[in-house]
Amino acid sequence: MAEIAFEILAGALEGLATRGTIVTPPTMVFPFSGTMQPMEEEFIPDESRGTYHAEYRGEVVRRFSEWEGEGGADARVAPFVFAMWAKSVTAPVTPSGGTTARLWEYIDLGTSDTLRTATMYFKDPTDGKIFRAPFSYINELTISADSGGTDGVMWSVSGSGQALGLVTVPAMPAQVIGSVLVPARKKVFLDVVGVTTIGVTPLNEVVSTETTMANNISPKFFDNDDLTYTKIGRGKRFMKSTFVMEYNETVYNLTQNRPYAQVASRIRYEGDIIEAALKEYIELDVYGRLKFEGWETNFDTNRGMKLSVTSRVNAALGTGWRLAVQNNRTAI
Repeated sequence: MAEIAFEILAGALEGLATRGTIVTPPTMVFPFSGTMQPMEEEFIPDESRGTYHAEYRGEVVRRFSEWEGEGGADARVAPFVFAMWAKSVTAPVTPSGGTTARLWEYIDLGTSDTLRTATMYFKDPTDGKIFRAPFSYINELTISADSGGTDGVMWSVSGSGQALGLVTVPAMPAQVIGSVLVPARKKVFLDVVGVTTIGVTPLNEVVSTETTMANNISPKFFDNDDLTYTKIGRGKRFMKSTFVMEYNETVYNLTQNRPYAQVASRIRYEGDIIEAALKEYIELDVYGRLKFEGWETNFDTNRGMKLSVTSRVNAALGTGWRLAVQNNRTAI
C-alpha cells in the first residue's frame, strides 16, 4: 500500500558534462509535494483486415516521464531549483553588509547552456522501492504571492525526465527547510531604466505578484534500446513578472507614454533574519517594457490594475533578467 502522506520528491543535480548519468543517492528532499509519472507514445498501424476492429498491432516508440511539484517557495531550496531553471551557480558570495557567503546570484547572458539536469526520485519509499528518472529538467517555474489570499508565497514547477525506473531506495539526506515566506512581507520596486538603478523606487499597495520563466527545452530521441531521449535542445526563453496593484496614475502613465518607458522591476520575498540585518529572500528582477494588462477589483472595493514586464535585454546588464537568493547555505 502506497500512502500519500509518506511520499517524497527528491533529486540530485547531474554534472553539466554528464547529463543523463544517474546520480545516487539524492542530495535534496524537497519540502513541497510533487509527482512523477511514466509517459509513452505508441504507434498503432491503421490496417485493412476485413473487420471492424481498430487495433491489431502496436509498439511503443518513445518512453519518458513528466514531473511536477508545488508548495511554499523556500529560499534554502531555491539554489537547487534555480540551477535547473536559470543557470549553474555552485557557491554563494558575501553580500554587502555580510560577513559570510550568503548570496546566490544568477545572471545569464544567454550565450551558453549552463542549465543543470537532475536525477529525480519519487514515491512512498516504505516498501523499499522508489521511482527514479535521470536527465530530468525544468521547463517552467512560477513563483507567486497574493496578499488578498491566505496562502504563503507559492511556487510550482514542471518538467520531464527519462523513462522511469523502479529501484531500491537509496539513503536519503536530511531535509533542508527555510522560513515560510509571507506575501505581505514582499517588496516590489519599479524604476525607469536610465533614471535610477534597480531597487530604488518602491511600489506601494501591490496586491499580488507572479513571475514565470519558460525554458523552451526539447528532448531529442536518438537511437537507443530504452526508447527514451538522450539529449536535449534549447530554444529561446523569457521571464515575465505580473503584478496587480491599486490604481496609480504615475505608474499607469508609464504604460502609455511614448516613447515607451523601459523599466526594471524587482520582486523580493523576504523571510527570517539569518545574520545581523540580513534576511532570507528570493529576488526576481525583470527588465523590459511596462505593459497594462487590464483592470482589476482589489479587495471587492478598489479599482486595481494588472501590469506586466517581459524580459528584454538591457544593454548595460547584457540580459533581461536576474535572480538572487540569500540564505545560510554554502553549498547546494
